[in-house]
Amino acid sequence: MWASLTIPPNASLVSGDNPFYLGHIVRGENRTASWTVNFSISGVFTFDVNISGYNQETDDFIERVSDTSITVTVLGALLSPKNKPYSTVDIPLEFVVGDPVSWIGYSLDGTANLTVTENTTLLGLTEGPHNIIVYANDTAGKMESSSKIFFTVDTANPSILGKTQTPNEDNVQPYDSVKVNVTLTDDLSGIRQATLNYTSGNGTWITTAMTNLEGDIWNSTIPPFPYGTNITYYVRAQDKAGNAVTSDDLGFTYEYHVIPETSSIMFMITLITTTLLPVLLLKIKSRKTANTRL
Repeated sequence: MWASLTIPPNASLVSGDNPFYLGHIVRGENRTASWTVNFSISGVFTFDVNISGYNQETDDFIERVSDTSITVTVLGALLSPKNKPYSTVDIPLEFVVGDPVSWIGYSLDGTANLTVTENTTLLGLTEGPHNIIVYANDTAGKMESSSKIFFTVDTANPSILGKTQTPNEDNVQPYDSVKVNVTLTDDLSGIRQATLNYTSGNGTWITTAMTNLEGDIWNSTIPPFPYGTNITYYVRAQDKAGNAVTSDDLGFTYEYHVIPETSSIMFMITLITTTLLPVLLLKIKSRKTANTRL
């Protein structure tokens, strides 16, 4: 007779033949098949065991399939922290362990193990990168551990260091799209996203995503507006820990005025005046000179 075990997902066979040869079984005799299975996650798992062979008395093929469900808790499964940045210095330490266990502890940043009996909170963590491992001993003295988790504490807002605008604030024409570049930095977790927010003074703010051009430079564009329009805009930056800041928060006010039609007319008048006036003065001077000679 043979016994075959169907291995569920997230589990792997560590030891034991599969199929397992049970040998010749007479009526009323019990035989045992043994397997060791490793689980990568906690959960409820169903095993199918298939028993097959020939009845030597009748020469009939016999096959029996049975299933059994068990709840498995992986020893030392670390649920929190996760591999990500956090915007707080107090982070929950949450884990699950098998039952029974004789001891549970954790090591933060490679320091000596600290004993815990239940989920707790890691208090007052310093800014910057950290790592943690949870350990547990079962009643047989075997120690298991979670995988090492790397995480970052970042409570600081991103920095908005500078802004350039093309064309310049005093030279935006009605046909110009205005390109805005800003320098954004975040030393710990990095910049996740940035937006450019602008209004033409009509009460509606329009938000556009900024693109990371290269390095710390982020860019977006404001479309053309008619003569005489006043545009106000600000930049919002968010880091990967969720901290956010706007240029308004930092006291930076960005605005420009689309050169109005009257300005263009005045420019033409000024140009004509400055061009013709010397000519007129020259003619008047020439006439005076001619009259004097007469």
